[in-house]
Amino acid sequence: MQRKSKLEKIVARESRLAYNRFNSQTFSFVAFALLIMIIGFSLIQPTYTGFVSLDSNASQQTNESLNQTIKIAKSLINETSQGLAVVGEPVKWTKKIKLGEKAENLTISLPKEAVNVTAKKIENTTKTKVSKAKKKKGSLVLEESLSEVEVEYYTEAPKKTEKKMGGRNKKIVISSDTHYVNIKASTIIEDSRRSSVKLYWLDENNKKVLVEDAKYLDTNDNDLIDMIEWVVPHLSNQTYYVEINITDAEHLDSDKVFVSNIYEEVREIDDITYVVDEDEYVRAYFEHNLTSENVIDVYVYNSSGASIEVYEENSSVLVGKVSIEGDGAYYIDINHSGYQAVFDLKSINKSIVYDYVHDAKAGPNEFDADVTENVSTVNPGETINFTGSATSSRSYSYNICICKAGSTFTCTKQGAACGCSTGEWCSSTAVATSGQPNWCTYTTTTADIGDNSWIAYTCNDNGDESSLSNATNSPFSVNNAVPNTPSPIINSTDGSNQSNQDLNCFATITDDDNQALNVTVNWYVNGSLSMTDYYNNSYPNGTSFSASLGSGNTSAGDDWSCSMRIYDGFNYSSWGSSANITIIVTGNTAPIITWVETLSNQNPTEASTTLIEIQFNASDAENNFNHSSASLVINKSGVSKVGSCDNNTINSTATNYNCSVLLYYNDLSGVWSVNVSVSDDNSLNDYDDTTSFTYNTLYAFRLEKSTISFSSAAPGSTNLNSGDDPQILNNTGNGNFSFINITAYELSNGAGAFIGPGNFTVNVTDGKGTSLSSMISIPSAVLYINTTQDLYFWMDVPTPLSNGTYTTNTSTQWLVEAYN
Repeated sequence: MQRKSKLEKIVARESRLAYNRFNSQTFSFVAFALLIMIIGFSLIQPTYTGFVSLDSNASQQTNESLNQTIKIAKSLINETSQGLAVVGEPVKWTKKIKLGEKAENLTISLPKEAVNVTAKKIENTTKTKVSKAKKKKGSLVLEESLSEVEVEYYTEAPKKTEKKMGGRNKKIVISSDTHYVNIKASTIIEDSRRSSVKLYWLDENNKKVLVEDAKYLDTNDNDLIDMIEWVVPHLSNQTYYVEINITDAEHLDSDKVFVSNIYEEVREIDDITYVVDEDEYVRAYFEHNLTSENVIDVYVYNSSGASIEVYEENSSVLVGKVSIEGDGAYYIDINHSGYQAVFDLKSINKSIVYDYVHDAKAGPNEFDADVTENVSTVNPGETINFTGSATSSRSYSYNICICKAGSTFTCTKQGAACGCSTGEWCSSTAVATSGQPNWCTYTTTTADIGDNSWIAYTCNDNGDESSLSNATNSPFSVNNAVPNTPSPIINSTDGSNQSNQDLNCFATITDDDNQALNVTVNWYVNGSLSMTDYYNNSYPNGTSFSASLGSGNTSAGDDWSCSMRIYDGFNYSSWGSSANITIIVTGNTAPIITWVETLSNQNPTEASTTLIEIQFNASDAENNFNHSSASLVINKSGVSKVGSCDNNTINSTATNYNCSVLLYYNDLSGVWSVNVSVSDDNSLNDYDDTTSFTYNTLYAFRLEKSTISFSSAAPGSTNLNSGDDPQILNNTGNGNFSFINITAYELSNGAGAFIGPGNFTVNVTDGKGTSLSSMISIPSAVLYINTTQDLYFWMDVPTPLSNGTYTTNTSTQWLVEAYN
């Protein structure tokens, strides 16, 4: 049982319930009173003319008690479209709005990160710039009268990060904090045959899915793929993988008849093996044509005592052979004067268990694994360690040289300086013997910012060199610190902001990488971009930068601001924006609000309005008040109500303003903030937002009908629906009711015959509901602010039953109770 001490019981007016006899067999109707007590507080909705919400579906309606009209703007068109999205480039958006009629002070929502915002009004298909527009965080306020507008703005560029994953493979992440669709992305790869290159997408189940519509491009016309382009369907984050391997591998029987494709088993060292029996073949399709300068390297298990013979494709010409003495890597020299990419590897003496088949560059110092970096991503000034090992059929000593990819290499003797034609990352200072590890270190600089591909070489004691075919183009990425967002300040030359003064936009520009910086400055007047200045002078880190705007560009009453971003040659900072300043006529001073009336708590009136009145005083040395600018705005939880103000002169420099605004009975209860403001004829203003008042809570509702009738109510009839349904409860306050109770009593004809409350049911839908045999809480019945609740009543007529009029008495009226 709900404790009533925690509830607010609502009870209202009463009337009688009657059973009128129609004839000896039927009852013409049954009517009963609903007793309701009403207590609480009501909330009031103001009436005014103007735009409340851009996309409201409300239309015009009339309040008869106030004889006023509420007009709410209706948006006929409200479309936002994304422009072309390309990784690394800001994305343009277009927002088109068409209203049913002209409006002023239209507020348009924008993403908080939107920059370079412009608005154009459209009149008879002609577009002109909106001259009075103010950009606020997350919105744009247009102060002109218009019915159709087009807004353009930009959001941050989608980003790309790439990480080397071994060999020529790499991981690519396309990301953005903003949701984009159809983003154009690309990546550069080392020249490779088309058949050896695949782009995969990592789906939501962390499974690689082939990107079917990727474009594989040959940008340097050498018949090899060096770039991949594709479209990312949507962001925030999407992960892709580029894989470049041998193009294919097949198992052939002793007659060189195809058995199966074994590409997945031998494409990398991963402990996934495949057995090729004695006298059978592996046909390997390599990425590049091989000559005598190349070797074929394999990794095998459990094949001791076997040999591998290498033949030209589908030929008996033997071009190489190696004996297997144990598990591990083996290098097969190619004695081949031709130039082809397909070879047959034959198992001799016993089966060969393959894990890996690849091609490598021949030479005295073949690397048995690869040279690796200790980190893939570093900051400028951090050190990278390169470590590797060289082996050969004979003993020698060697050192490591790490060159920039694309360079040529010349080694005259082990221990000498590396001969990298286009740049050397590092070389080992110590020498190592065959099979022993060696290393070198490199400290990065700001010149290395970005991805840096490298290739490893060795120099041995005979002056021979060899490259690492499986270590080429393994990039290490040097981070670029995005320049710090500047915090510009705008003022006039002497700080007065008067119309005869130049404007300055200044800030200290900094970059954590200590790089030279260029600056872009945007000047805004009345919220719209006026001009952009570029300062590409490579300013040193920490420069106190200042841009100037001549006074000839300004007029009294203009609101000016500036924004600034900096560029370090790799990345742009975010835009930093100044506050607004207003240009004033020389010698003019702003008005000052000197007093604001303190308001007591305000009580709503049930189903009506309450007039909120407040006064304030203002002074102005020049007494050039713009009385029409006097404003009262009250706010609560994002709801704003705009009032009107009358003025009364106090003396030669002071004025009293009496302002008022209407609140409805169903407006929000609680504390409303008060903001009053006034301007002078030169648009200098003052405001005060220190005052507030409490709008109390009203719990109230009304029942539209007090009786319920049943036609042709014959004894014994069941599920008889009231002809007066539905009974409608209206919430006429600003408090919510969580449930509704009904307490019913028996009906009497005064002659000893009764109809019990259990013969009646109630429901919130048009169907038989809950029995009224006792006080019941009606299931699903609620009554929230600005809502109604329908109730439907049903009756089972007892039999036998004496004819007569059945009603309640004055002490047993039925009760409808609502609880918060």
